[in-house]
Amino acid sequence: MTDEARILKVQNTLAEVVRLPGGKTVAQALQGAADKIATVRAPTLAALRARIDGLGAVSQAGRSGSPDALAELYKAGNDILGLSGAVDAPGIAEAAYSLCELADAFGESGAANWAAIDVHLDALRILIVDDLEPSARSHILTGLSQVRERVL
Repeated sequence: MTDEARILKVQNTLAEVVRLPGGKTVAQALQGAADKIATVRAPTLAALRARIDGLGAVSQAGRSGSPDALAELYKAGNDILGLSGAVDAPGIAEAAYSLCELADAFGESGAANWAAIDVHLDALRILIVDDLEPSARSHILTGLSQVRERVL
């Protein structure tokens, strides 16, 4: 065995392909991505609205003693969080994340504050509105943070 170190030069094929003429510019690639996102915006917003609309029934089931309600709320909040990332839906991700935090904490403690959950559900119903003023969104999110801090 020798103590000599061998240096191997690895050929970076990606770097070579990037240097080739042709292809898309960054602006063209960004525009193409924006165009593709635009094609899924309407169905994604419809799915978000449907998921948000279904949360009321889950909350009602929880108030009636359903043992799975908090887990269902967490899953729904997580679904909403994921869907909101595919479209420009300001505030939805933050509100859904906050709902997940509540559902998780209440599930661990075994005692749910359904009024706090309902505030989050109402906020999601309002935040999904397209023409909501940015200042109103900000106030809603601040309020949700205050509710979460108070009950957790």
